[in-house]
Amino acid sequence: MSANFGCLTPMINVADADATIDWYVSIGFEVIDTYEEEGEVNWAFLKRGGAALMVNKRDLSPGATVGVNLYIDVDDVDALWADLKDRVTVSEAITDQFYGMRDFWIEDPNGTVLGFGQQIAKPVA
Repeated sequence: MSANFGCLTPMINVADADATIDWYVSIGFEVIDTYEEEGEVNWAFLKRGGAALMVNKRDLSPGATVGVNLYIDVDDVDALWADLKDRVTVSEAITDQFYGMRDFWIEDPNGTVLGFGQQIAKPVA
């Protein structure tokens, strides 16, 4: 393969991001970063020791896709994109994100979504 993988971070899809974040904080996780739209938190990155996870607000109405997305840090996201893009189902093509990552998203044969990203800018605190 063309890129080395770093940590794997699950992103859980939830209907209520605030309640989920509060629950993880209550068991010792620290909120490292959040993203808000229209005054509501819809994404958060939390850590406790070496464990990390992301909380992602999603529509969980009947028929909506739920579950866990996996996010993998890599050291050369462009090389990995070039290697994989024509051999997999692409959910989102490679792009520079507002949260300081360059990433892309693919689906495995079961519909599990995997994101691969490389930091391009230090997120603003």
